[in-house]
Amino acid sequence: QLDLLRQRMVSALWSSDMSAIVNNGRANELLKRFASVISIHPVLTLTPDGAPQLIRLTRTLAQGIDALIDFIKARGMAPGEVLCIGHFESPAAAAQLAAKAREQLGTEQIVILEGGNLLYLHLG
Repeated sequence: QLDLLRQRMVSALWSSDMSAIVNNGRANELLKRFASVISIHPVLTLTPDGAPQLIRLTRTLAQGIDALIDFIKARGMAPGEVLCIGHFESPAAAAQLAAKAREQLGTEQIVILEGGNLLYLHLG
């Protein structure tokens, strides 16, 4: 059962800035500054080996939410699966994503969790 759970579990994220990604060496400072100037926010997923993979570049939270919903639609959710939404000091954004998931995906089993600073530092 745990192997099946691991196979189905997927992480995707929208980042309002690239600080964690830069701090952990997965992007350089120049890219961070460039992304900040032109207001780019990446939507990423993690490969099975933990490497970040770009899904889409967005400019707004609304576009980020749409990209995450599209990602979930493409992946599909099996009956009984739970959508877990994690956030770092962004409860309103998490609530928006949950509402859109309920509306567009019919997902009722949604858990919203707030991550702490330690997890944020290791996320990138």
